[in-house]
Amino acid sequence: MDYNVLDQEKPENLKLVPASKVKRFFNLILDQLAISFFYLLMVNSLGMFSAVDLTKLDQDPLSLDLMTNLTSILTTAILYCLMEGLLEGKTIGKYLTRTRTVNLDGSVPELETILKRSFLRIIPFEPVSFLGDHPGGWHDRWSDTMVIDEDLSDPAPSGYV
Repeated sequence: MDYNVLDQEKPENLKLVPASKVKRFFNLILDQLAISFFYLLMVNSLGMFSAVDLTKLDQDPLSLDLMTNLTSILTTAILYCLMEGLLEGKTIGKYLTRTRTVNLDGSVPELETILKRSFLRIIPFEPVSFLGDHPGGWHDRWSDTMVIDEDLSDPAPSGYV
């Protein structure tokens, strides 16, 4: 499926080339490493000043697992929002692979779209949504965004990325 043929309005002749699945995979790995690093920093920093009695949580492994999973999910979503929001559609991985998130018309996603994209990543099995013929995952399709290869796409006109 050619992403350029979608029924979205964009500046005439603007060429948007989706990032390859290999680049998207590297984005995932690099971003997860960065998020894990920040998560560990946050947990260690908060753990020193925490009012939660962790010894009680150790007695109830289910509570500890739930707290750990919720913290991890929220941290991941918030960090993706911050990165893509502040860096105009980029994350650490996207900087290194020279890719960028854009709306289907090539414009910079607004905060609402970035929030939607970030929280859609939480869906179980979302990472395997890349295995089909579609160049993006569910978080791309359901937020009407795409990740483009900046080296293969045209430079965007004014008002666009």
